[in-house]
Amino acid sequence: QEGFLRRIGISYGLSLHSKYAVHKGYPEAIVALGGLPLMFASASAIPTISEEPELSLESLAKEMVGSVDALLLTGGWDVEPHFYGQEPGEELEATEPVRDHFEAALIKESLSQGKKVLAVCRGIQILNVTLGGTLYQDLVAAGFSEHSDEAREYQVSHSVTFQRGSVLAELMEGATGVNTLHHQGIDELGEGLRAVAHAPDGVVEAVEGEGIVGIQWHPERLFARDKRHLAGFRWLMA
Repeated sequence: QEGFLRRIGISYGLSLHSKYAVHKGYPEAIVALGGLPLMFASASAIPTISEEPELSLESLAKEMVGSVDALLLTGGWDVEPHFYGQEPGEELEATEPVRDHFEAALIKESLSQGKKVLAVCRGIQILNVTLGGTLYQDLVAAGFSEHSDEAREYQVSHSVTFQRGSVLAELMEGATGVNTLHHQGIDELGEGLRAVAHAPDGVVEAVEGEGIVGIQWHPERLFARDKRHLAGFRWLMA
């Protein structure tokens, strides 16, 4: 249909200072590609986890996912370790369990409905956990390099090596420099996921699966300078 916009559900959660917030680059990337961003706040799930919920989390996810063409999971706080069978470590930062359960339900429903999922930073982590994988609660404590370079939030901080033949390897058109704003990372891969990019120290930087692309860096902060970082968003919109 002429003028039809592909609708993208953008999931986000709590930020500092009692705000629900998402970086402007996520919806702006969707708009730049001709899409319509619809914002899914984790607050939506609060009534489903009350003592006597009138609406199940699964029903909520079914309705929300049914209203869009694809799902975009954004960055944010740490994933609650109990969600992947671990006790919280000393390096764990702020968590939002409601968001964990909310996004897990959205992921499962999206895959059930055959709709694409693009997961960025925290997004790749909750995606991996939802599919049965685990995380390093802190990369430095696990023996990796420091991966939180906030001073270069909008600049290239390190390189990544892509697996030849992967979706991202093709769509990135030779761009290998990324920013890095995370302290957690993928340990054991979730079911159906394959690692398709790694940092120089071996940290998983991207995963792919059936209808899934997960990116550990923040392309929403880089595409204004380098349009090649619209790659994941282009895949989601296709």
